[in-house]
Amino acid sequence: MEKGIDTSKSFPFDVFLSYSSLDKDKVRAVAHLLRDSGLRVWFDEWAVKPGDDIYLSVECGLEASRVLILCLSPAALGSEWVTLERSTALFRDPANSGRRFIPLLLCPCRLPDSLKRFRYIDLTSENPAARIELVNACKDKELRLTFAEERCHNLVLNHKDGSLLIRVSAGTYRMGSSPNELAHYGFVENHSVFTESIRHEISLDEYWIGRFPITNEQYRRFVKETEYPKPERWNEEAFNGDNQPVIGVSWEDAQAYLEWAGLRLPTEAEWECAATGGGVRLFPWGNDLPDETYLNYARNQNGTTAVSRYAKGATPVTEIMDMAGNTLEWCLDDLRQYSPEHARNPIGSMDRETRAIRGGSFARPGNSCRATYRDRRDKRARWGSTGFRAAKSVGFDEQARDNKF
Repeated sequence: MEKGIDTSKSFPFDVFLSYSSLDKDKVRAVAHLLRDSGLRVWFDEWAVKPGDDIYLSVECGLEASRVLILCLSPAALGSEWVTLERSTALFRDPANSGRRFIPLLLCPCRLPDSLKRFRYIDLTSENPAARIELVNACKDKELRLTFAEERCHNLVLNHKDGSLLIRVSAGTYRMGSSPNELAHYGFVENHSVFTESIRHEISLDEYWIGRFPITNEQYRRFVKETEYPKPERWNEEAFNGDNQPVIGVSWEDAQAYLEWAGLRLPTEAEWECAATGGGVRLFPWGNDLPDETYLNYARNQNGTTAVSRYAKGATPVTEIMDMAGNTLEWCLDDLRQYSPEHARNPIGSMDRETRAIRGGSFARPGNSCRATYRDRRDKRARWGSTGFRAAKSVGFDEQARDNKF
């Protein structure tokens, strides 16, 4: 069983709201926000009818909801009802892995120790970005953000498009592979492009990279707001789910989206270093050979899959998802000729009509899903298996905290 929400079970409600009656006005606004966003909300004002057994109604509501939002305030922390509902939810799923448990801070209060291990969403300042984050967290049936991922500002939200980005520290890394390494695993290099089998050191400045590829839901908002042309395969059921990666986009399409979002594409070097941990892994998850528990590849699924599905295939520690399989990803630059000499912030040509692509796809074999595997495409081509993820240069964390983007 993969880590994440148990999607094999059908829940009549998406969200259960637990709160103190003293906070009802604020919670009513949250309920309307979630319902207006297309979510099915269990809110006692709407769900409990005159004559209903309140205890039984609450118990049924908790059982029928895949997300519990615990609305926190001094009044809520002193409420027996809120304590009961919280305890019931955590008893059913103490690891918070089968269902979602989201603490929502309505006004300043001191969190009890039992809640400090969960990352909360802060609505105390009525920041619009927090409302977007709440809706996205409730809609995503598989993604689970933990408190540890937020600490030290190693993960931030881009408010414009909802992208989550991971910090990659400045440092010296290794790129490429070696002929012996490829031979050991029985892999064949792609000799139609510049070689990957020259191991070399590079130095990179600190940067940010998207935890997930850009999804159809994100791209739809861009198309709606800008009236930009729709991508290829937009109406094919196997590829157009909200949480599936957008595909059928050219490099130029990706550039247009990211300019709108205030972000950019990662360079080929940035992409590879995020995927390999700076040269310590052959695949994003490690050195185990690919199989269908790690990624969507070799047509083992009918199309693309949700970007948060393959938790086992995520990068260790940073948990960057989908860097192997599912969709090929555009890079900012074209392929450069590797050299044994050290390079700082290397970047390929920006003058050619081609650009680097990385990561394999739902249709490609395991050999091309290596984190060091290189390929290229015409930057104007809308390939049916190519998408992209976002990146950002140093300073993004300060912008995030100041809500300037």
